Amino acid sequence: GISVVIQAVYELLVNACFRTSCFSARSTFLMTNTLTANNKKLIKFFQYIHDLEQAHSALIFLSEIDADQYQDKPYRRRFMCYDTAFVVCYARPFLSQKGDGFPQLSAKAVGLDLSDDEGMLHDKIIKGRHKRVAHGDIEATALKVSSALVESNGEKYYLPIPTYDEPLLTHVWGVEDVTKLTRKWLRAVANWASDRVQIDGGIDVLVRPKVDIR
Repeated sequence: GISVVIQAVYELLVNACFRTSCFSARSTFLMTNTLTANNKKLIKFFQYIHDLEQAHSALIFLSEIDADQYQDKPYRRRFMCYDTAFVVCYARPFLSQKGDGFPQLSAKAVGLDLSDDEGMLHDKIIKGRHKRVAHGDIEATALKVSSALVESNGEKYYLPIPTYDEPLLTHVWGVEDVTKLTRKWLRAVANWASDRVQIDGGIDVLVRPKVDIR
C-alpha cells in the first residue's frame, strides 16, 4: 500500500542524510525560537524517530551475542555499551525535556495500541533507565568488592578488587520482544510524522543548535 511505499522512501532519505550533508543551501535556516509551534512539534517527533532508530541499531548488535559465551563476564561486558545505548535512546522520547515545552511521547499521541505485555515491557525499560542506567541505584547494582593483601618491603597494602555481575537488561527482558516493541514504536512515530508532512504540504526546515556542546 501507499503507507509501505512512503515508509520505504522515508528510510532511503534518512539513510541518505547520514551519508551526505543535510545542510543544503536551499534549506530554510531557522533557529528554534523562530519556528512555529506546529513545526516545533513536528521537529520533536523527528527527534523521537532518531532516538528510536539509534535504539534499534543497538539491538542489532545485541542480537549477535553468542549465547554460549554469554556467561563469560568479560565477553558480556563488551556489549554493555550497546545495552546502555539502547535504554537511553529508547527512553528519551518518553521523558519530559526541561524547557522545551513539549510533553513526552505517548501511545495515544501517535495512535498506537500496545498490548498488556507490550505495555509492561515498555514500563520495565523506563524503570531500567531510571534505576540502573541513568542513576545507578545501589538496589539495582550487582557488585562484589573484595580485597587482596599485598606485602612489599615490610609494608601492607590492601588491593581492592571489584567484580561486576550485571546482566544485559535487553537479554533479561528478551532481545526479540524488545526489538518488536521498538520497531512498533518507530513505525507509529514515523507514520505520524509522515502524515503530518502530507497535511502541511511538505517541509523544508533546518534547525541549528542554540547551545554549543563542543
